[in-house]
Amino acid sequence: MICTSLRFRLQGMFLLLILFFAGALLFATFYLSSLAKGDLAREQIDRAFSEVRQVFDSFQKRMQQNFLEIQALGEAGLLRPSEDPNTRILLTTLKKTRPELLSLDLLAPAPSALMSQKSQPLPSFVWHQAHQVQGNGSPSLPLLFGMPTKQGPLWLSIELSLSPLIQGFRDFQWGEGTQIVLLDGAKRILDLFPVPAQGIPSSLLFQPISKAPLPLLRNGFRAWERAQKEGEELGAFGSEGEVYWGKMQALSLGQGLKLWVGLGIPERLLVLPFTQFRWWILGVFVLLVLLALPYISKMAREFTHPLEQMILVSEQISQGQLESHYEPDTCLIEVQQLAHAQDRMRDALRSLLKMEGDMQVARAIQQASLPKSLPDLPGFQLAAWSEAAEETGGDCYDVVRLDVGPLKGSVALLLADATGHGIGPALSVMQLRSMFRVGARAGREPIDVLRWINEQLCEDLPGGRFITSWFGILLPDEGKLRFRSAGQAPLFYLQESEGIDHRFGADTPPLGVDPQIDFRKDPREVRMRTGDLFVVLSDGIFEARNPQGEKFGAARALAAVRGPKEMGPGDRLTHLREALGAFCQGRPADDDRTALLVQGV
Repeated sequence: MICTSLRFRLQGMFLLLILFFAGALLFATFYLSSLAKGDLAREQIDRAFSEVRQVFDSFQKRMQQNFLEIQALGEAGLLRPSEDPNTRILLTTLKKTRPELLSLDLLAPAPSALMSQKSQPLPSFVWHQAHQVQGNGSPSLPLLFGMPTKQGPLWLSIELSLSPLIQGFRDFQWGEGTQIVLLDGAKRILDLFPVPAQGIPSSLLFQPISKAPLPLLRNGFRAWERAQKEGEELGAFGSEGEVYWGKMQALSLGQGLKLWVGLGIPERLLVLPFTQFRWWILGVFVLLVLLALPYISKMAREFTHPLEQMILVSEQISQGQLESHYEPDTCLIEVQQLAHAQDRMRDALRSLLKMEGDMQVARAIQQASLPKSLPDLPGFQLAAWSEAAEETGGDCYDVVRLDVGPLKGSVALLLADATGHGIGPALSVMQLRSMFRVGARAGREPIDVLRWINEQLCEDLPGGRFITSWFGILLPDEGKLRFRSAGQAPLFYLQESEGIDHRFGADTPPLGVDPQIDFRKDPREVRMRTGDLFVVLSDGIFEARNPQGEKFGAARALAAVRGPKEMGPGDRLTHLREALGAFCQGRPADDDRTALLVQGV
């Protein structure tokens, strides 16, 4: 009953996952495409208009070349104002080789109206209103072209045909429903592209576009006028139930003349790539769902049968029947590994349960042995932290007030790090801490306490085991810190009052190595002024590694605890722990980590 229910649930889950991801992707595709539709349409209409402008620019360059050639002939003295057969032949030749020049006549003498304009710079253009030449269906632009020659100013009357420009527009291909309109400076219609099937009505040419009988032209121009009033470009507008995107600009054809070009394209053509892409995505996912159905059923069956057997074995293990065994008959490697792991779990369960109980007791004892709080001392602030790599750790720290003896009123400090981590090092470091406390509370001289601890550890520790230790005495009345280091290094004294950093090594080898270590050397001493900081860290902090294998190191540790004088040691320790966690990126600790900070205030 369990297996059947699980099978159906797996089938439904696989199907729902496929449908969910397919639906999510489809929804995202449709939603994002709807958001980007306007941007795509704007981009497409700009690209289309750039193609229209290329046609216009090509015609403009052609006209400029004609005028430059005519000007060059005039400056060379080949065009003369008088009746000259060579001049007439030259002009006739130009007209034949330049079909856009419908007429090209020399004005001699020049028009008095033009000659009276003394400030008229040459070369100069005087454009007249566009009109339709008899016998030619295309509009043309009459103009007067003046240029300087050796004989004086020379003026020509030119009839400029727009046929090449119109032909270029008619070759423009963008899709059904696209409309291009060419207007003169007064916004009168010069031509339409494409030409309607019944031809362009004669009543339409040279009429203001605002009064055009074609709805698309009229609606597009009104939308452009509204956009101009609002200081915006022409965008989307409606015409006869369909949405169009348009663009209209004035383009310069020559000195003193601009022609207007308008372009309108249906939105369905501009966003066609999005529409096609959405249908393609939908078809692909429907096909994938259909193909996946048989595999969903097969995968569910392969999962459920071995899972049923392992459930039965797990129930027997939960009842204390640890002799059960199951060998799955499946090709799924993960299921086989799960069954083998279940067997190993059964074999180790008893010992693990017992060990876990023992470890919990040991951890509780070790944690309870650490100082519950740190004393408030005049002129000093303390902060400490210890974190075991396993349930129990081989690091410890301690802070003990000295109520008897020659150092009465002082505070004894300890940070110890036994080799390795786990129960063995934890027992060793707890032994050291106990002896340290007994000696401190008995008021013994620190040198005697160190010697006794070392001799006892040399007797008790097995070969290859030792404990690095740092011992300190805080003298509140003198504002000093005295310390000895047995293998615990490096030590850091950040003398903020002088802007100097000090780094100390160990005074002697670690404890438990040599019973003849000489501790008679005077301890080192530093004066702790406001902001000065003494830092003692176990090697588990320096040697912490990130996933790439890089060590945390002393430089990063010092950078983390450094700060303004007003920052207390507790905040500095918090910064150190945060920096250590960010550096390791979740990698488990390889060694115990302990820190003790003393700051002058």
